[in-house]
Amino acid sequence: MLALICDDLAEDRRVLTEYCARYGKEKKLKLQTLQCENAGALLQNKEVMHADILFLDIYMEGASGIDAANILRGKGYNGTLIFTTTSREHYAEGFDLAAAHYLIKPITWETFC
Repeated sequence: MLALICDDLAEDRRVLTEYCARYGKEKKLKLQTLQCENAGALLQNKEVMHADILFLDIYMEGASGIDAANILRGKGYNGTLIFTTTSREHYAEGFDLAAAHYLIKPITWETFC
């Protein structure tokens, strides 16, 4: 299973990577994580279309996570989208993009699960 984490904040990427590793260990899943620091890097990543789960920050420099999700869905990405953000402002847009979840930062282990 591949989880791709896209967030402009290194600390938020670190936390999500640790949570993925812990979750995989507890559930006995082989879970690999990759990281991108912005939507541009995400869209250029050759693995993105193969990611099972995409953790996508909404507010980033350049293109937003909503923009990136629209592009990916338009290209046929059918994986699980989970938006991570500091605001509830784009909640409806997230679910218009068939997001599985919308996590408000700071993300705790309990909300991650």
